[in-house]
Amino acid sequence: MIKSLLQNINSMNSIYFLIIFCVVFWSCEKQWDDPIPEGAELGTPRLIAELTEEGEVMLKWNFSMLCAGWMCPHTVEGSRYEVYALMPGSEEWVRIAQLSADDKSFLFHELEFGEIYEFNVKAFRAGHMTTSNQVMVSPNKIPEYEVLMELGDWDPIIHPKVNPGGNKVVYITNHRWSVGTQNYMTLSLFLHDFGSDQSELIKLNCYHPQWSRDGRKVIYGTTEGLQQSEQGHPPSQLETYDVDNKTIEVVRKGFYQQLFPRFDKEDNRVIYLSDSLKRGEMGLWRTEISGNTEVIWPSFPFPAHGAGLSLVTGLDVSGFKDLVVLDIVGTVENRTVYNIHAVEFGESIHKKEIVASRWNDRAPAFSPFDDKHLAFISDRSGANQVWTLDLSNGNLKQVSFFQDEIRISTSGTSLSWTDQGQALVVPISTMGGVQQLVKLPVAS
Repeated sequence: MIKSLLQNINSMNSIYFLIIFCVVFWSCEKQWDDPIPEGAELGTPRLIAELTEEGEVMLKWNFSMLCAGWMCPHTVEGSRYEVYALMPGSEEWVRIAQLSADDKSFLFHELEFGEIYEFNVKAFRAGHMTTSNQVMVSPNKIPEYEVLMELGDWDPIIHPKVNPGGNKVVYITNHRWSVGTQNYMTLSLFLHDFGSDQSELIKLNCYHPQWSRDGRKVIYGTTEGLQQSEQGHPPSQLETYDVDNKTIEVVRKGFYQQLFPRFDKEDNRVIYLSDSLKRGEMGLWRTEISGNTEVIWPSFPFPAHGAGLSLVTGLDVSGFKDLVVLDIVGTVENRTVYNIHAVEFGESIHKKEIVASRWNDRAPAFSPFDDKHLAFISDRSGANQVWTLDLSNGNLKQVSFFQDEIRISTSGTSLSWTDQGQALVVPISTMGGVQQLVKLPVAS
Protein backbone atom coordinates (compact mmCIF):
# COMPACT_ATOMS: atom_id res chain seq x y z
CA MET A 1 0.00 0.00 0.00
CA ILE A 2 2.82 2.42 0.90
CA LYS A 3 4.61 1.52 -2.32
CA SER A 4 1.46 2.25 -4.35
CA LEU A 5 1.03 5.59 -2.62
CA LEU A 6 4.62 6.60 -3.42
CA GLN A 7 4.13 5.68 -7.06
CA ASN A 8 0.99 7.86 -7.20
CA ILE A 9 2.90 10.79 -5.66
CA ASN A 10 5.74 10.39 -8.15
CA SER A 11 3.19 10.22 -10.97
CA MET A 12 1.48 13.41 -9.74
CA ASN A 13 4.84 15.22 -9.47
CA SER A 14 5.62 14.25 -13.04
CA ILE A 15 2.29 15.62 -14.22
CA TYR A 16 2.81 18.90 -12.30
CA PHE A 17 6.33 19.22 -13.73
CA LEU A 18 5.02 18.62 -17.24
CA ILE A 19 2.30 21.27 -16.80
CA ILE A 20 4.78 23.84 -15.45
CA PHE A 21 7.23 23.07 -18.25
CA CYS A 22 4.56 23.56 -20.90
CA VAL A 23 3.43 26.88 -19.40
CA VAL A 24 7.00 28.21 -19.19
CA PHE A 25 7.80 26.96 -22.70
CA TRP A 26 4.67 28.57 -24.13
CA SER A 27 5.48 31.87 -22.39
CA CYS A 28 9.04 31.85 -23.72
CA GLU A 29 7.78 31.08 -27.21
CA LYS A 30 5.41 34.06 -27.10
CA GLN A 31 8.00 36.48 -25.68
CA TRP A 32 11.25 35.42 -27.32
CA ASP A 33 10.49 33.47 -30.48
CA ASP A 34 8.18 35.92 -32.26
CA PRO A 35 10.14 35.64 -35.52
CA ILE A 36 11.72 38.47 -37.48
CA PRO A 37 10.81 38.12 -41.16
CA GLU A 38 13.61 37.40 -43.58
CA GLY A 39 15.27 40.59 -44.80
CA ALA A 40 14.00 42.62 -41.84
CA GLU A 41 15.66 43.82 -38.65
CA LEU A 42 14.48 44.86 -35.22
CA GLY A 43 13.79 48.59 -35.27
CA THR A 44 15.15 51.09 -32.77
CA PRO A 45 12.51 52.85 -30.65
CA ARG A 46 12.32 56.64 -30.92
CA LEU A 47 11.54 57.91 -27.42
CA ILE A 48 9.90 61.19 -26.36
CA ALA A 49 9.30 62.39 -22.78
CA GLU A 50 6.25 64.62 -22.24
CA LEU A 51 4.79 66.17 -19.11
CA THR A 52 1.15 65.63 -18.17
CA GLU A 53 -1.12 68.23 -16.56
CA GLU A 54 -0.68 66.35 -13.27
CA GLY A 55 3.10 66.82 -13.45
CA GLU A 56 3.88 63.22 -14.37
CA VAL A 57 6.22 62.11 -17.16
CA MET A 58 4.64 60.27 -20.08
CA LEU A 59 7.16 58.23 -22.07
CA LYS A 60 6.11 57.43 -25.64
CA TRP A 61 7.97 55.62 -28.38
CA ASN A 62 7.50 54.62 -32.00
CA PHE A 63 9.59 53.17 -34.81
CA SER A 64 9.34 55.97 -37.38
CA MET A 65 12.52 56.81 -39.25
CA LEU A 66 13.76 59.91 -41.08
CA CYS A 67 14.96 58.53 -44.40
CA ALA A 68 14.07 58.44 -48.07
CA GLY A 69 11.35 55.86 -48.63
CA TRP A 70 13.38 53.67 -50.98
CA MET A 71 16.39 53.80 -48.61
CA CYS A 72 14.55 52.92 -45.39
CA PRO A 73 15.48 49.46 -44.06
CA HIS A 74 12.67 46.97 -43.44
CA THR A 75 12.18 47.02 -39.66
CA VAL A 76 9.79 45.35 -37.24
CA GLU A 77 8.63 46.36 -33.76
CA GLY A 78 9.52 44.56 -30.54
CA SER A 79 7.75 41.65 -28.90
CA ARG A 80 8.31 43.23 -25.49
CA TYR A 81 9.91 46.32 -23.96
CA GLU A 82 11.84 47.34 -20.87
CA VAL A 83 11.94 50.91 -19.57
CA TYR A 84 15.04 52.14 -17.71
CA ALA A 85 15.61 55.30 -15.67
CA LEU A 86 18.57 57.21 -14.29
CA MET A 87 17.36 58.82 -11.08
CA PRO A 88 18.60 62.17 -9.71
CA GLY A 89 21.97 61.82 -7.99
CA SER A 90 22.46 58.23 -9.19
CA GLU A 91 24.95 56.82 -11.69
CA GLU A 92 23.19 53.49 -12.16
CA TRP A 93 20.34 52.80 -14.55
CA VAL A 94 17.42 50.86 -13.06
CA ARG A 95 14.63 48.99 -14.82
CA ILE A 96 11.26 50.52 -13.93
CA ALA A 97 8.89 48.61 -16.23
CA GLN A 98 8.46 45.50 -18.40
CA LEU A 99 5.81 45.86 -21.09
CA SER A 100 4.19 43.77 -23.81
CA ALA A 101 4.25 44.34 -27.56
CA ASP A 102 1.02 46.34 -27.40
CA ASP A 103 2.40 48.86 -24.88
CA LYS A 104 4.41 51.73 -26.37
CA SER A 105 3.98 54.22 -23.57
CA PHE A 106 4.65 54.35 -19.85
CA LEU A 107 3.54 56.86 -17.20
CA PHE A 108 6.22 57.63 -14.60
CA HIS A 109 5.00 59.45 -11.52
CA GLU A 110 7.63 58.85 -8.82
CA LEU A 111 9.36 62.19 -9.31
CA GLU A 112 10.14 65.59 -7.81
CA PHE A 113 9.76 68.93 -9.59
CA GLY A 114 13.00 70.53 -10.76
CA GLU A 115 15.07 67.34 -10.60
CA ILE A 116 16.73 65.79 -13.66
CA TYR A 117 15.58 62.36 -14.88
CA GLU A 118 16.86 60.33 -17.83
CA PHE A 119 15.18 57.42 -19.58
CA ASN A 120 15.62 54.90 -22.37
CA VAL A 121 13.68 51.92 -23.70
CA LYS A 122 14.96 48.53 -24.85
CA ALA A 123 13.08 46.54 -27.50
CA PHE A 124 13.34 42.72 -27.60
CA ARG A 125 12.37 40.23 -30.29
CA ALA A 126 13.61 36.76 -31.29
CA GLY A 127 16.79 37.05 -29.24
CA HIS A 128 17.65 40.53 -30.59
CA MET A 129 17.68 43.82 -28.67
CA THR A 130 17.81 47.51 -29.61
CA THR A 131 18.03 50.57 -27.34
CA SER A 132 16.19 53.83 -27.92
CA ASN A 133 17.59 57.31 -27.81
CA GLN A 134 18.26 58.56 -24.30
CA VAL A 135 15.98 61.37 -23.12
CA MET A 136 16.19 63.87 -20.27
CA VAL A 137 13.35 65.71 -18.58
CA SER A 138 13.14 68.15 -15.67
CA PRO A 139 9.47 68.10 -14.60
CA ASN A 140 7.71 71.18 -13.32
CA LYS A 141 4.28 72.76 -13.53
CA ILE A 142 3.33 73.29 -17.17
CA PRO A 143 3.60 77.07 -17.66
CA GLU A 144 0.94 79.14 -19.37
CA TYR A 145 2.36 81.17 -22.23
CA GLU A 146 1.30 84.50 -23.73
CA VAL A 147 1.04 84.95 -27.51
CA LEU A 148 2.81 88.17 -28.49
CA MET A 149 2.34 88.03 -32.26
CA GLU A 150 1.15 85.63 -34.95
CA LEU A 151 1.71 85.05 -38.67
CA GLY A 152 -0.34 82.87 -41.01
CA ASP A 153 0.08 81.56 -44.56
CA TRP A 154 3.06 79.48 -43.42
CA ASP A 155 5.18 82.64 -43.15
CA PRO A 156 8.01 81.91 -40.71
CA ILE A 157 9.21 83.97 -37.75
CA ILE A 158 12.98 83.59 -38.13
CA HIS A 159 15.56 84.69 -35.53
CA PRO A 160 13.22 87.05 -33.64
CA LYS A 161 14.84 89.33 -31.06
CA VAL A 162 12.90 91.36 -28.49
CA ASN A 163 14.26 94.80 -27.55
CA PRO A 164 15.52 95.56 -24.00
CA GLY A 165 12.27 97.38 -23.21
CA GLY A 166 10.18 94.35 -24.14
CA ASN A 167 7.76 96.27 -26.39
CA LYS A 168 9.22 95.60 -29.86
CA VAL A 169 10.68 92.71 -31.82
CA VAL A 170 12.78 92.47 -34.98
CA TYR A 171 12.50 89.33 -37.05
CA ILE A 172 12.93 87.85 -40.52
CA THR A 173 9.97 86.66 -42.60
CA ASN A 174 8.69 86.58 -46.17
CA HIS A 175 8.05 89.85 -47.96
CA ARG A 176 5.82 89.48 -51.02
CA TRP A 177 5.21 91.92 -53.86
CA SER A 178 4.10 91.93 -57.48
CA VAL A 179 5.31 93.64 -60.62
CA GLY A 180 2.75 93.28 -63.36
CA THR A 181 1.85 89.61 -63.51
CA GLN A 182 5.03 88.48 -61.76
CA ASN A 183 4.97 87.65 -58.03
CA TYR A 184 8.10 87.89 -55.90
CA MET A 185 9.07 86.86 -52.37
CA THR A 186 12.23 87.21 -50.31
CA LEU A 187 13.21 86.88 -46.65
CA SER A 188 13.39 90.39 -45.21
CA LEU A 189 13.81 92.31 -41.95
CA PHE A 190 10.70 93.56 -40.11
CA LEU A 191 10.08 95.55 -36.93
CA HIS A 192 6.91 94.80 -34.95
CA ASP A 193 5.41 96.89 -32.15
CA PHE A 194 3.54 94.76 -29.58
CA GLY A 195 1.46 97.70 -28.37
CA SER A 196 0.03 98.72 -31.75
CA ASP A 197 0.32 95.20 -33.25
CA GLN A 198 1.82 96.80 -36.37
CA SER A 199 4.80 95.63 -38.42
CA GLU A 200 7.01 97.64 -40.77
CA LEU A 201 9.46 96.47 -43.41
CA ILE A 202 13.02 97.65 -42.79
CA LYS A 203 14.99 96.04 -45.62
CA LEU A 204 14.92 93.15 -48.11
CA ASN A 205 17.25 90.14 -48.07
CA CYS A 206 18.37 90.31 -44.45
CA TYR A 207 19.23 87.86 -41.67
CA HIS A 208 20.35 87.49 -38.01
CA PRO A 209 19.10 90.77 -36.43
CA GLN A 210 20.01 91.83 -32.89
CA TRP A 211 19.41 94.91 -30.72
CA SER A 212 22.01 97.21 -29.25
CA ARG A 213 22.19 97.24 -25.45
CA ASP A 214 20.47 100.63 -25.29
CA GLY A 215 17.69 99.51 -27.65
CA ARG A 216 18.26 102.34 -30.13
CA LYS A 217 19.75 100.34 -33.01
CA VAL A 218 19.38 96.99 -34.72
CA ILE A 219 22.34 95.28 -36.34
CA TYR A 220 21.85 92.67 -39.06
CA GLY A 221 23.41 91.08 -42.12
CA THR A 222 22.19 91.68 -45.64
CA THR A 223 22.85 90.69 -49.25
CA GLU A 224 20.51 93.32 -50.72
CA GLY A 225 22.09 95.22 -53.61
CA LEU A 226 25.36 93.26 -53.49
CA GLN A 227 26.82 91.58 -56.57
CA GLN A 228 28.52 88.20 -56.62
CA SER A 229 32.29 88.23 -56.51
CA GLU A 230 34.41 87.31 -59.52
CA GLN A 231 34.69 83.80 -58.04
CA GLY A 232 30.89 83.51 -57.92
CA HIS A 233 30.56 83.80 -54.14
CA PRO A 234 27.64 85.92 -52.88
CA PRO A 235 28.99 88.38 -50.28
CA SER A 236 27.10 89.94 -47.40
CA GLN A 237 27.59 93.03 -45.28
CA LEU A 238 26.68 94.23 -41.81
CA GLU A 239 24.47 97.26 -41.24
CA THR A 240 22.73 99.04 -38.39
CA TYR A 241 19.23 100.52 -38.40
CA ASP A 242 18.45 103.47 -36.12
CA VAL A 243 14.89 102.84 -34.88
CA ASP A 244 14.09 106.49 -34.08
CA ASN A 245 15.71 108.15 -37.10
CA LYS A 246 14.99 105.28 -39.51
CA THR A 247 18.50 105.55 -40.96
CA ILE A 248 20.85 102.79 -42.09
CA GLU A 249 24.65 102.73 -41.72
CA VAL A 250 27.13 100.18 -43.06
CA VAL A 251 29.35 98.64 -40.36
CA ARG A 252 31.26 96.06 -42.39
CA LYS A 253 31.45 96.08 -46.20
CA GLY A 254 30.23 93.12 -48.22
CA PHE A 255 33.29 91.19 -49.34
CA TYR A 256 32.77 87.98 -47.36
CA GLN A 257 30.11 85.95 -45.58
CA GLN A 258 29.41 87.67 -42.23
CA LEU A 259 26.95 86.02 -39.85
CA PHE A 260 25.32 86.53 -36.43
CA PRO A 261 26.44 90.12 -35.74
CA ARG A 262 26.12 91.11 -32.08
CA PHE A 263 27.01 94.29 -30.18
CA ASP A 264 29.48 93.78 -27.36
CA LYS A 265 28.77 94.83 -23.79
CA GLU A 266 29.41 98.53 -24.47
CA ASP A 267 27.75 98.88 -27.91
CA ASN A 268 30.99 100.25 -29.40
CA ARG A 269 32.12 97.05 -31.12
CA VAL A 270 30.44 94.33 -33.17
CA ILE A 271 31.31 90.65 -32.91
CA TYR A 272 30.36 88.24 -35.68
CA LEU A 273 31.34 85.17 -37.70
CA SER A 274 33.18 85.67 -40.98
CA ASP A 275 35.10 83.66 -43.58
CA SER A 276 37.47 86.58 -44.14
CA LEU A 277 40.60 84.44 -43.80
CA LYS A 278 39.57 81.50 -45.98
CA ARG A 279 36.45 80.88 -48.00
CA GLY A 280 34.15 78.42 -46.21
CA GLU A 281 36.03 78.51 -42.87
CA MET A 282 34.27 80.62 -40.26
CA GLY A 283 36.18 82.51 -37.61
CA LEU A 284 35.14 84.92 -34.85
CA TRP A 285 35.80 88.58 -35.63
CA ARG A 286 35.39 91.94 -33.95
CA THR A 287 34.91 95.33 -35.62
CA GLU A 288 34.89 98.66 -33.82
CA ILE A 289 32.32 101.23 -34.87
CA SER A 290 35.32 103.36 -35.93
CA GLY A 291 36.22 100.64 -38.45
CA ASN A 292 39.18 98.80 -36.91
CA THR A 293 38.80 95.02 -37.33
CA GLU A 294 40.57 92.07 -35.70
CA VAL A 295 40.20 88.30 -35.52
CA ILE A 296 39.38 86.76 -32.13
CA TRP A 297 39.33 83.08 -33.12
CA PRO A 298 40.59 82.22 -36.63
CA SER A 299 38.54 79.12 -37.48
CA PHE A 300 36.06 76.61 -36.09
CA PRO A 301 36.56 73.07 -37.48
CA PHE A 302 33.75 71.38 -39.38
CA PRO A 303 33.16 67.67 -38.63
CA ALA A 304 33.80 65.11 -41.36
CA HIS A 305 30.21 63.82 -41.20
CA GLY A 306 28.45 67.19 -41.10
CA ALA A 307 27.62 67.58 -44.79
CA GLY A 308 24.51 69.67 -45.34
CA LEU A 309 24.49 71.13 -41.82
CA SER A 310 25.25 74.69 -40.73
CA LEU A 311 28.41 75.11 -38.71
CA VAL A 312 26.58 77.38 -36.23
CA THR A 313 22.87 78.05 -35.63
CA GLY A 314 23.15 80.67 -32.88
CA LEU A 315 25.61 83.09 -31.27
CA ASP A 316 25.40 85.60 -28.43
CA VAL A 317 27.66 88.01 -26.60
CA SER A 318 27.59 88.64 -22.85
CA GLY A 319 26.57 92.07 -21.62
CA PHE A 320 28.84 91.68 -18.57
CA LYS A 321 32.05 89.99 -19.72
CA ASP A 322 34.27 89.59 -22.78
CA LEU A 323 32.52 86.32 -23.52
CA VAL A 324 30.88 84.82 -26.62
CA VAL A 325 28.76 81.67 -26.76
CA LEU A 326 27.89 79.79 -29.94
CA ASP A 327 26.64 76.35 -30.83
CA ILE A 328 29.01 74.38 -33.08
CA VAL A 329 28.22 71.17 -34.92
CA GLY A 330 30.48 68.31 -33.84
CA THR A 331 30.62 64.56 -33.42
CA VAL A 332 29.45 62.75 -30.28
CA GLU A 333 29.19 58.94 -30.20
CA ASN A 334 29.54 58.84 -34.01
CA ARG A 335 26.63 61.28 -34.42
CA THR A 336 26.68 64.92 -35.48
CA VAL A 337 25.17 67.14 -32.77
CA TYR A 338 25.33 70.79 -31.74
CA ASN A 339 27.00 71.63 -28.44
CA ILE A 340 27.51 75.10 -26.95
CA HIS A 341 31.02 76.54 -26.75
CA ALA A 342 32.33 79.70 -25.10
CA VAL A 343 35.13 81.95 -26.30
CA GLU A 344 36.50 84.20 -23.58
CA PHE A 345 38.76 87.01 -24.71
CA GLY A 346 40.62 89.88 -23.11
CA GLU A 347 44.28 89.65 -22.20
CA SER A 348 44.19 86.05 -23.43
CA ILE A 349 41.71 83.95 -25.40
CA HIS A 350 40.21 80.66 -24.23
CA LYS A 351 37.68 78.34 -25.89
CA LYS A 352 35.78 75.61 -24.08
CA GLU A 353 32.53 73.64 -24.17
CA ILE A 354 29.98 74.80 -21.61
CA VAL A 355 27.02 72.64 -22.68
CA ALA A 356 28.44 69.33 -23.85
CA SER A 357 25.98 66.48 -24.19
CA ARG A 358 24.75 63.67 -26.45
CA TRP A 359 21.90 65.96 -27.53
CA ASN A 360 21.52 68.95 -29.83
CA ASP A 361 21.92 72.14 -27.78
CA ARG A 362 21.42 75.25 -29.89
CA ALA A 363 20.60 78.96 -30.06
CA PRO A 364 22.29 80.11 -26.81
CA ALA A 365 21.14 83.42 -25.32
CA PHE A 366 22.69 85.23 -22.35
CA SER A 367 20.37 86.91 -19.91
CA PRO A 368 20.94 90.68 -20.19
CA PHE A 369 19.73 91.06 -16.60
CA ASP A 370 22.39 88.97 -14.80
CA ASP A 371 25.71 87.37 -15.69
CA LYS A 372 24.99 83.75 -14.81
CA HIS A 373 21.92 82.61 -16.75
CA LEU A 374 22.03 81.14 -20.26
CA ALA A 375 19.00 79.92 -22.21
CA PHE A 376 19.12 77.51 -25.15
CA ILE A 377 17.05 75.11 -27.26
CA SER A 378 17.63 71.39 -26.79
CA ASP A 379 16.10 68.14 -28.05
CA ARG A 380 17.19 66.25 -24.94
CA SER A 381 13.56 65.35 -24.09
CA GLY A 382 13.11 63.87 -27.57
CA ALA A 383 11.64 67.12 -28.95
CA ASN A 384 12.93 70.71 -29.03
CA GLN A 385 12.27 72.55 -25.76
CA VAL A 386 13.61 75.63 -23.98
CA TRP A 387 16.16 75.03 -21.21
CA THR A 388 18.24 77.29 -18.96
CA LEU A 389 21.69 76.79 -17.45
CA ASP A 390 22.99 78.48 -14.30
CA LEU A 391 26.61 79.16 -15.25
CA SER A 392 27.61 79.57 -11.60
CA ASN A 393 26.67 76.03 -10.51
CA GLY A 394 25.75 74.08 -13.65
CA ASN A 395 22.08 73.61 -12.72
CA LEU A 396 19.78 72.83 -15.65
CA LYS A 397 16.07 73.69 -15.80
CA GLN A 398 13.45 72.87 -18.40
CA VAL A 399 11.31 75.91 -19.23
CA SER A 400 8.95 74.68 -21.95
CA PHE A 401 6.88 71.50 -22.29
CA PHE A 402 5.34 71.92 -25.74
CA GLN A 403 3.65 68.86 -27.24
CA ASP A 404 0.89 67.71 -29.56
CA GLU A 405 0.74 70.07 -32.56
CA ILE A 406 3.11 72.73 -31.20
CA ARG A 407 6.80 72.60 -31.96
CA ILE A 408 9.97 74.68 -31.91
CA SER A 409 11.77 74.68 -35.24
CA THR A 410 15.27 73.23 -35.62
CA SER A 411 16.38 76.21 -37.72
CA GLY A 412 15.91 79.95 -37.56
CA THR A 413 15.13 79.84 -33.84
CA SER A 414 16.41 82.33 -31.29
CA LEU A 415 15.53 83.23 -27.72
CA SER A 416 15.04 86.58 -26.00
CA TRP A 417 15.03 87.29 -22.26
CA THR A 418 12.44 89.78 -21.05
CA ASP A 419 10.55 90.93 -17.93
CA GLN A 420 13.78 91.51 -15.98
CA GLY A 421 14.87 87.92 -16.61
CA GLN A 422 11.58 86.38 -15.48
CA ALA A 423 10.47 85.28 -18.96
CA LEU A 424 11.75 84.04 -22.31
CA VAL A 425 10.35 84.69 -25.79
CA VAL A 426 10.48 81.89 -28.37
CA PRO A 427 8.92 81.30 -31.82
CA ILE A 428 6.67 78.24 -32.18
CA SER A 429 4.61 76.77 -34.99
CA THR A 430 1.55 74.57 -35.32
CA MET A 431 0.83 71.75 -37.75
CA GLY A 432 -1.64 74.09 -39.45
CA GLY A 433 1.08 76.53 -40.48
CA VAL A 434 0.41 79.23 -37.88
CA GLN A 435 3.60 80.83 -36.55
CA GLN A 436 3.53 82.47 -33.13
CA LEU A 437 5.92 84.36 -30.92
CA VAL A 438 5.17 83.44 -27.31
CA LYS A 439 6.39 84.49 -23.88
CA LEU A 440 7.13 81.81 -21.27
CA PRO A 441 7.68 82.38 -17.55
CA VAL A 442 10.99 81.07 -16.23
CA ALA A 443 10.27 78.90 -13.19
CA SER A 444 12.12 79.90 -10.03
